[in-house]
Amino acid sequence: MRFILPLAEQLDRAAAELSAARPLSSRMALILIDNAFELMCHQRCLELIEEDSRLASPKLTLKDKLAGRGQNFDAKTSLLKRAGYFADVDVRSVQILHGYRNQLYHVGLRDDPVIGPLARLYLKLVLSYAPQLLRPVRFLRWEESLSRGEIIEHFPELAETRRYACKVDVSAFCMRVAARVDPDPLLLGNALAEHLIGLAGKSETDFGIIAKGRSGKDDPTQTLRRVQLEADTIAEVVRRHRERERQLKATQTPFEPFDPDRLSIARGSSVLIEANQRLLPEWKPRHKKLPFASWRRQAAKLRLGMDDLAVLDCYARLHQEIDDLDEVMAEPIQDMYGWHQYQEDLAMDRR
Repeated sequence: MRFILPLAEQLDRAAAELSAARPLSSRMALILIDNAFELMCHQRCLELIEEDSRLASPKLTLKDKLAGRGQNFDAKTSLLKRAGYFADVDVRSVQILHGYRNQLYHVGLRDDPVIGPLARLYLKLVLSYAPQLLRPVRFLRWEESLSRGEIIEHFPELAETRRYACKVDVSAFCMRVAARVDPDPLLLGNALAEHLIGLAGKSETDFGIIAKGRSGKDDPTQTLRRVQLEADTIAEVVRRHRERERQLKATQTPFEPFDPDRLSIARGSSVLIEANQRLLPEWKPRHKKLPFASWRRQAAKLRLGMDDLAVLDCYARLHQEIDDLDEVMAEPIQDMYGWHQYQEDLAMDRR
C-alpha cells in the first residue's frame, strides 16, 4: 500500500469523527491525527537521511540518523526543526498535543472535556504541515489502489489525469479535509478556560481535606508550605540515594535498593524539617500563598487569547502547575483519610 493512502484514510476518518462531536469520537480523532502526523514526520526523516547520504559531505550525525529512524517522537520533531520544517512554537504545540494522545493511551480521561477542541487544533496544525512534509506522490494507471478506486475516494484529481501524470494534490486534499469538519461552537480559549477553572476548583476542594490539619485549627497557608517542604525534601533524599546507588553499581559494590515509601512515616514530624534545613538550605516554596484564586484568574484570561498556539501554551503551563500541586497533596490527603478512619475505628471500639 502506498504511504499516502493510510495517511489520507486516517485524516479523512478523523474529520468524520470530529464532526460527530461525541466524546468517544473526539478521542479516536485525536489518536488518528497524532498517528498520521507521526508517520509523516517519520517518512520525512527517512527522506532527509537518504538525501543527506547523497551529499559529498553529509551533515547528519549517527545520532541524528538513529533519531530519524527510531520511535522517539520528540527526537524526530527535533531533527525536523533543525532542518527548518518547524519553528519552536510549532514543536512546543505538537509536543503538548502528542502528550494528550499518550494520556488517552496510558493514563485515562481526566481531560476528556477538552479532547475535542484540542483534536480540532491538532488537525488544523497537521493539515498545515502536510504539504511541506509530504513529497509529491505520483501513481501509475495500473497500480492496484488506483485501478480499484481506493485512492480516488481521497484524491479525486487522479481520475482525470493522464497515464503518466497521476500526481496527488496534497494541498487540495488538506483543504477538503478541513472543510469537512463542522465549526466548533465553543472557541478554543473558552473551552480550555472552563476546563482549567474546573480543575482549580477540584484542587481547592482536595486541599480543603488537609488545610486545617488533624486538629482542625491549622493555618491553611502553613499547611500548604509544609506539604511542599515535605515533598521537596523527600524528592531530594530520594535523588541522593539514587545517585549513591548509581555510584555503587558502577563500582560493582553490593547495596540494598532504597525504598522511598519508608520516608512517608516522617510526614508531619520535625524530621523532614530538619532534613530540609540540612539538604536544601535555600529552599523556598513554589506557592507562598494559596494559588487557587490566581489559577482561576489566569484561566479566565485564556478567553481573551487570539492566537491558538499561545493559548495552548499558557493552558499547558497552568495545567502543569495544578497537576504538580495535586501530586504534592496526594499522599498527605491519603494520610488524612487514614487518620480519620483510625479515629472512627477507635470510636467504634469504645461503643
